[in-house]
Amino acid sequence: MDIEKLFSDINPKTLEIRDGFKAIESQMGNVLGISRYQIPGRPEFATDIYKYLHEPDDIITRGSIETEVEQLLANYVDRIIVESVICNHLSSQMVSVDISYTYKQISRTKSFQIKR
Repeated sequence: MDIEKLFSDINPKTLEIRDGFKAIESQMGNVLGISRYQIPGRPEFATDIYKYLHEPDDIITRGSIETEVEQLLANYVDRIIVESVICNHLSSQMVSVDISYTYKQISRTKSFQIKR
């Protein structure tokens, strides 16, 4: 099965065609990069991770971030199965997470940095 031929998305700004993993990772980045209430009429479609930026960097905060990221991806990126989410870094400027996911027997790990 050639994942590059299964999915393709078009970047509306550059008209670049994103295939396969690029398309999936683009969708993941969109879901994780859109603030809550940024899309009119769909307040549930987005992340509220920014609220953690000024919280203490402890196991409770990291666990909350991991849970929220996992739920968002499970709800809005139907092309993947999230295997794990690990919060690597938390500061007042950025949240960094590693996301391991599977698509149709193909495993991949992707790191995302969510900046304010």
